[in-house]
Amino acid sequence: MLRRRVGGLTIAGAGYTALLVCIPVLARERYDAGATLAGWLLASYGLGSVIGGLVAARTRAVTDRGFALAAGALAVTTWPLAIPRLPAWGLALCLAGYGVAAGVVYPRLFAALTARPPEQLRAPVLTATTTVLAASGPVGGVAAGLLLGGGRTPTATLVLIAAVVTAGALVAAPPPATPGTGRLGHKGVPAPAGTHRWRRTAGSRPPDQDRAARSLSRDRRPLREHLGEPPVVDVVDEAPDRDFRGDPRM
Repeated sequence: MLRRRVGGLTIAGAGYTALLVCIPVLARERYDAGATLAGWLLASYGLGSVIGGLVAARTRAVTDRGFALAAGALAVTTWPLAIPRLPAWGLALCLAGYGVAAGVVYPRLFAALTARPPEQLRAPVLTATTTVLAASGPVGGVAAGLLLGGGRTPTATLVLIAAVVTAGALVAAPPPATPGTGRLGHKGVPAPAGTHRWRRTAGSRPPDQDRAARSLSRDRRPLREHLGEPPVVDVVDEAPDRDFRGDPRM
């Protein structure tokens, strides 16, 4: 699951870098503007990413469905950018929506990378993931530069970028949940094989602790018999507690 998410966001990250390369070209060729409009467009993406980060910070549960919706939003917000007659404010809204989706997706990814791997593998996994995600940036930037420099129009380049981002979102989206998956620690994490549901009642212990206690008691019995001590018999008294203060035998 984590490999799919990292791989899909690596593909989508290449499309994101190519999109950044296209923004100044769009401002000049489609809207006959300059650096001012390009700066406002980039600022709209930054504002959206801040909003997405705040939404992710207020989210208590990391679910596969929420991650899939956020990844799908990355793809949905890129396709309108290829509309030739899209006004500048519409382009800014799409970029802001892309920023919101990115601000939700990446914190969810790193939350899963922090919670799911074992502690001894957590640092190598986070380091490798960051390296892979960063490696997609130069690829997308060079590809966009070659396309625009080779005579491709910004609209045609944006169609290819939307296709790349959509492919990455499809790869990163988790498969449908299968029956038998349960909750482990937090919502959305499948229970590992051999895990059974257990409902706690008053005075009861989890099955694994109960089995460990019985195994430890069996292991100590041969040692007690070898030392001449009487064997210990496990007795469970289900009778209610009684007051022995008036009994002379006590």
